Amino acid sequence: LAIYDATICEPLVTFGRFKQAVYGARFRRDGKLLAVGDEEGKVRLFNVRKQAATSDGKKAPLRIFKAHESAVHTVR
Repeated sequence: LAIYDATICEPLVTFGRFKQAVYGARFRRDGKLLAVGDEEGKVRLFNVRKQAATSDGKKAPLRIFKAHESAVHTVR
């Protein structure tokens, strides 16, 4: 999953650790946190601004929640 700067078509931030498809994502109102739902039924919480990257340069999640037995399509 990546967030792009639309003016230059370049990724600003890349998030890792997804084995399956990502279906839904939502930013917190202040833009600091991002919650992402995936096909595995998990919701991953990322700190968009400050967070250590993994060895491949992608941001690792702050927390991983096993939310459902099936895919998470919407995060509110």
